[in-house]
Amino acid sequence: MLLIIQLVACAWMTGIIWLIQLVHYPMFEAISETHFQGWMDRHTKTIGPIVGLPMLIEVASGLALLYWPSPKLPEFWAFVNIGLIALIFIATAMFSIPAHRQLALTGKDSQVIQRLVSWNWIRTITWTLRLILLLCCVFEKSS
Repeated sequence: MLLIIQLVACAWMTGIIWLIQLVHYPMFEAISETHFQGWMDRHTKTIGPIVGLPMLIEVASGLALLYWPSPKLPEFWAFVNIGLIALIFIATAMFSIPAHRQLALTGKDSQVIQRLVSWNWIRTITWTLRLILLLCCVFEKSS
């Protein structure tokens, strides 16, 4: 059951991150400077509930899988999974949050937006790799 919880949370976040990467962040450039500050405030207030709980579920179920392993997720892959979760949190803390704070404080800045889009590929690729890993484990045929 933990593996399914992990898979569902990861699938949710993978879908969200691709939408953010390909649509949401690039749209920052289309928002006028006059409306940008208000838009960033709204973004900050509304994105948290959408991503916060699934990310916490990923951490909790990922750690739980280390203690209560699933026969479908070998121990090595359970550690890889939690390492990839850590990478996502590190990238979020080091790149995404500071860029969002800077945009919220200083307003529209094309360089910061470009940096946000570029660095977000780390999270996009990492979530995608995790989803592939988890899907392979869940749907692996037993021998």
